[in-house]
Amino acid sequence: MEIAELYARYFEILCSSCTKMTREPEEAEELVQEAFLKALTDKNFQTLAPPQQRAWLLRTARRLFIDKARRRAREPLQEKPPENEPDLFALPVAENLSRLSPELQQLVTLRYFAGYSSFELGQHLGLSPATVRTRLRAAAKILREYYQ
Repeated sequence: MEIAELYARYFEILCSSCTKMTREPEEAEELVQEAFLKALTDKNFQTLAPPQQRAWLLRTARRLFIDKARRRAREPLQEKPPENEPDLFALPVAENLSRLSPELQQLVTLRYFAGYSSFELGQHLGLSPATVRTRLRAAAKILREYYQ
């Protein structure tokens, strides 16, 4: 089976599976594309039966996701905004963050403004990802009460 046929057959399945892992459709699509690129360069891929090829692609995408997560975990979290970006607490949207405790301000800022995942924040702060998500929900509740 040609790679174009495999792409047509398994792209949606792989994207769905990867979206569950990443929770980001764009990142999931990138993983799927990288898995297909690896399939093109693998000598033994074409010798596999179609169900084995699908499993190989899923396994490869999962491994790529794990590798990216490990690389991100090794990168230090950036506490201060870069020189060319505005201070987020100076923006009107961020004014209301002062209603939160410093700990919740830090979590909200790093999660929603800097884009770190709850997993990455948990590793950095020594918390479980579930605890990070719980605290973010608490912060959202406080802010929602303010706007009502």
